[in-house]
Amino acid sequence: MAGKAWRIGFNGRPFCSNELRGLGRHTLELIKGLKAQHPELEIFLYTYAPVTEEFKKLLPYATVRDRRVRPKLLWDLWSLRAQLAEDQIDLYHSTINLGVPLLFFKKLPLVVTIHDHFTHVAQRPLWGRLQYAVEFALLRRSQLVFTVSADAREKIARLMGIRREKIRVSYNGVGLAPVAAPPVEERYFLYVGGMEARKNISVLLEAFLSFHQREPTSRLKLVGNPEHASARDRDLIQAHADIIEVVQGAGDAQLAALYQGARALIFPSLEEGFGLPLIEAMALGCPVIASDIEVFKEIGADAALYFPRASASALTEQMRGLEADAELRDRLCARGRERARKFRWETLVAQTYEAYCELLRK
Repeated sequence: MAGKAWRIGFNGRPFCSNELRGLGRHTLELIKGLKAQHPELEIFLYTYAPVTEEFKKLLPYATVRDRRVRPKLLWDLWSLRAQLAEDQIDLYHSTINLGVPLLFFKKLPLVVTIHDHFTHVAQRPLWGRLQYAVEFALLRRSQLVFTVSADAREKIARLMGIRREKIRVSYNGVGLAPVAAPPVEERYFLYVGGMEARKNISVLLEAFLSFHQREPTSRLKLVGNPEHASARDRDLIQAHADIIEVVQGAGDAQLAALYQGARALIFPSLEEGFGLPLIEAMALGCPVIASDIEVFKEIGADAALYFPRASASALTEQMRGLEADAELRDRLCARGRERARKFRWETLVAQTYEAYCELLRK
């Protein structure tokens, strides 16, 4: 039975660049799933910068409002509100942590998805901390908050002052399809994600270079943007360009092939809200070595190897153990595939639509 032809507005910031990270993947899969299951919905995207042509093609049914507004905070606080009113939006959903209007109209239902708990804010300059303080105050006015793990829910409630009963956990899914990849001619470990400080790239590089001394045919592939890495890490990557390869702009097929050919995905983060590459790797039969943060244990359970997040030597030992033990690799592959089946975008879409109905039918 068809539902109501509601107008749903989304923050379209992830679609202003062709580099699709976790927040962007979450937003893309949610919108695609909602439209597939409920074609009567009208989808609107709002951004302060142009949406790329690639994403316009992926979301041809979306009405795009990408007015150029600077500074960004002015768009969040005022311009967005005016556009929502003009389009008579029934519900606004910001899936990217922030991006909430200052003023509402006709009691516009507001849903926010918060993917992490912003402990990095303390390291920002004063102006940056003030901006986040304003954004956090606006987030607390939302009727409902989604997050992507139980660990994130507890930290968001404690650190951001949002009532726990207003926060719902809805896990990310996995949608990368296997590809007919050519035979792997090199032995490499893989990293996928950002390269900012909380991703702990320094420990990964130190561990790999130590591992490489005993395994000189091994390589490391980094899928991400090195511009976000520290100067020291960038210099180290460049100095070892013969054994460390940076891959930028990888599409889904290339990313799937990289997972399928890797000895293991190494995921060394100091903090995450979920960690999408972890289950992407598992779904494609790639063993995972991850830092021992609580959210990775929640998501990965017994389907991954873990190491103390600050210990490069411990990570090196896990790499050596995995490399030397074919049975362990096979066991992790089997457990990973089974674990990944528990995370489906269809579930997230259904839970989100149910929440929309609760708010819009009050």
